[in-house]
Amino acid sequence: MNNKGYSLLEAIIIVVILGVIAGFMMTSSGLLDGRRTKACADNISSLLEKVRATNLGKDEVTINIYEDTGKGIKADIVTKVKAKNPSDPDKLSRVTEDVGNDNLEISYSTDLSGSSPILLGSGSMEFSFNRSTGSVKNTTPAGIKCIIVRRGTAEKKIKIYTETGKVSVE
Repeated sequence: MNNKGYSLLEAIIIVVILGVIAGFMMTSSGLLDGRRTKACADNISSLLEKVRATNLGKDEVTINIYEDTGKGIKADIVTKVKAKNPSDPDKLSRVTEDVGNDNLEISYSTDLSGSSPILLGSGSMEFSFNRSTGSVKNTTPAGIKCIIVRRGTAEKKIKIYTETGKVSVE
């Protein structure tokens, strides 16, 4: 006999194999979303801690977190160094850090649980810390206690305890 073509069993096996591969790829893309989201949240948390620690010294430091359209999430760290001579102007230095890529969404909340997030959009978040205690001195918009980073179904929350300035990622 001259058998040409595929049998029904071969077609079923091919469909099953393709289904397994597709399922694996969908799971892998979800894992990548989670990894990128966690990396961005860790970067923001690290920068907030760095600014807080630097602020406990002599310099006045603020951090401004924003979405740069098409370029991702960025953070500007502005350091104001007091001049030794009161008649001299203070020195300002600005450093821009890439925090996350453009596929991430960032929002904030005024409660620690992050239950009512407000999308950042074209605005920005600014944080300054108290030099003597390390607590959060000021935020713009006022009262930010939680930053939420999302990509797809992956979500990370950066909780900011205003009384102590402590930052944690959950």
